Amino acid sequence: MLLLSLPLLCVALAAASPNIEASVSRHPAVPPAVRVRSFVERRQLEPTWPAPTPSPWFKCPTQFGLYPDPYDCSSYFQCSYGTPFEEHCQPGLQYNPMAMACDFPGNISPPCVPKPYPTDPPAAVDE
Repeated sequence: MLLLSLPLLCVALAAASPNIEASVSRHPAVPPAVRVRSFVERRQLEPTWPAPTPSPWFKCPTQFGLYPDPYDCSSYFQCSYGTPFEEHCQPGLQYNPMAMACDFPGNISPPCVPKPYPTDPPAAVDE
């Protein structure tokens, strides 16, 4: 099995490097006019995260923009065409409204102080 795969390896190396071609073409097991073709399979990649779901309670102040979650310092809302989508920062980070990005809590001035969650769940926003 090793003897059969060695000529194929030599042909692949010859295709990749012109310096190897002369030594491979003299090998009796490899014909000098062998061409190596590579094929790339094209396929649609599946996303590894769920599709964003619009927030039922946050009302976008403008059509587009990023806005902090008033109840959670590590979350924010991205408004797209007036539809709010909740986003979350990585663990240990908080949303920095000045930078419009997730940041270390020590870099956020003034510090984020979340409001307490309401006792009743927020009502859905009528559009």
